[in-house]
Amino acid sequence: MTEYTDIPQVNVLYGECERTQQAIDNIDKGGTLTNFTIGSPPQPMGVQPTPPIGGMTTPSTPVTITLDTPASDQLITDLRAWLVARQANLEQQLADLGVTSPPALRK
Repeated sequence: MTEYTDIPQVNVLYGECERTQQAIDNIDKGGTLTNFTIGSPPQPMGVQPTPPIGGMTTPSTPVTITLDTPASDQLITDLRAWLVARQANLEQQLADLGVTSPPALRK
């Protein structure tokens, strides 16, 4: 049984599980990768370096790339395999929190 204090984490995992399952379903129905985002690099902990003379450094920001050609079949195959593994991991995290009916099992 899910603890009351775990409900916010369950909601996050449940939503991610639903989105992951939808992505797998889209690929299975012929969908392809149209864009992707590369996140910012992690910021080091502790004392930050002194900015250069003349101004502040520009922090890194996430970058979204839109593809103008279809993704390769191999990329889609690899992406689907990663999504399936991610789905299994999310379902295990939900099970560890006491959720007995994750989105993928409701179909």
